[in-house]
Amino acid sequence: MPTWSGLGRALTALEQWEEAEAALKRRLELGESANHHLFLAKVLLRQSRYEDVLSRCERAPQLDNRQVDALLNRSFAYSLLGL
Repeated sequence: MPTWSGLGRALTALEQWEEAEAALKRRLELGESANHHLFLAKVLLRQSRYEDVLSRCERAPQLDNRQVDALLNRSFAYSLLGL
């Protein structure tokens, strides 16, 4: 599992957003984690996919209710959507 996560991070550093998204989604298929949902939300944010950001930010606290970043990212996405 760390391989998909590492690949997602490397692709993010290279700003290859679509490839990073694919790698992170593959990682989440192998097992969900709040941190990976948030990391994917940040990649989606860079692609201006705010609706998708919201769904990832809603899932993260369901897995780990200590994820304050999910609330911050969700409120940011809402503001970008004009809600």
